[in-house]
Amino acid sequence: MVNPSYEISAVGISLPFWLLAIGSGIMQYALAFLLYLIALQNLPVSHAAFYIALIPVFGVTSAIVIMGEQPSLAQSIGGCLVIVSSYCAHRLKMA
Repeated sequence: MVNPSYEISAVGISLPFWLLAIGSGIMQYALAFLLYLIALQNLPVSHAAFYIALIPVFGVTSAIVIMGEQPSLAQSIGGCLVIVSSYCAHRLKMA
């Protein structure tokens, strides 16, 4: 049960934590979306649409690299399935 008197405040959060949070946001979303936009310049939208599913994979990977997170087995399998399915979809579209 949540304690109603518990107060959350951002005042006590350290600068290194804020920098990690900002860096994580940039790596998790901005970089992945930027790569997607670059891909749109060279691929038809129907091909590039499969790659938008890779954004969460970038997020998890950056959390592993930057913050030392350890994904669960289910998360690892899910990430691999997203990567493999994107690859297979790309191969089917190229054929």
